[in-house]
Amino acid sequence: MSVPYAEVIGDPIAHSKSPQIHNLWLNRLGIKGEYRLTRLSADELPTFLDGRRGDPDWRGCNVTMPLKEAAPHLVERMSSAAAGTGAVNVITPTQSGLVGGNTDVDGVVALLPGPLSGRRACIIGAGGAARSAIYALASHSVHDIRIIVRRPELARDRLRNLSSGLAIFGEADASLAMTGAEIIVQASSGGMAGHAPLSRPVLEALDQAHPDASAVEMVYHPLETPFLRRTGELNFLISDGLDMLISQAAEAFRLFFGAAAPDRHYRDLRALLTS
Repeated sequence: MSVPYAEVIGDPIAHSKSPQIHNLWLNRLGIKGEYRLTRLSADELPTFLDGRRGDPDWRGCNVTMPLKEAAPHLVERMSSAAAGTGAVNVITPTQSGLVGGNTDVDGVVALLPGPLSGRRACIIGAGGAARSAIYALASHSVHDIRIIVRRPELARDRLRNLSSGLAIFGEADASLAMTGAEIIVQASSGGMAGHAPLSRPVLEALDQAHPDASAVEMVYHPLETPFLRRTGELNFLISDGLDMLISQAAEAFRLFFGAAAPDRHYRDLRALLTS
């Protein structure tokens, strides 16, 4: 007997923790359905989506690397968050076609204590995750947003349409960018398994942030990163990569299965993801 299902697509995909998250929520809520892993290359994406369009049991998919760049061109409509960031991390079927969304935006906002308006923010990185963080903050009236990147000129070209309040700094000027930051989002691949670590100037710049800053790490593999260690030493309010993963997954779960993710199982879920 067929069951409603959603999935995460990308390549590589075996490391994804999304099935554990969504299947635990389905089980705890008693919802008939399942969440799967599907390994998929960018070349295979058009054919894959054509096939899923005709599947009545398919509730949608999360989109990860290397498909985020191709996905916006293959859906009929994009949410305001996806259109605003230019990044799609979730696709859902509707009667009028496929809709591309971006739940990273919801995830960032949910992790930060409000109100956000008028606060100073510093974001590390300029890729899709950084664009989501910029859009999330700008849409909540954070107008002083500093970006730290390795290649400022490239970042200016990629980010210029996201917010009028952006100031972009190279890593050599990281301390200036971080001065007085009340919100810090580590949205680069720095510290991710298989990638270069965050540079020393960026880590040292954290000393210049506001003493009561809130810090969000978007990397969850490995769970403990140099960014988290340093922000912990500085006693910032910290959300780690699993917090971010779970937070953005909650909105995707609602889109897929029409139910709110159960907050009361948060500790069980973290224990499952770290076992």
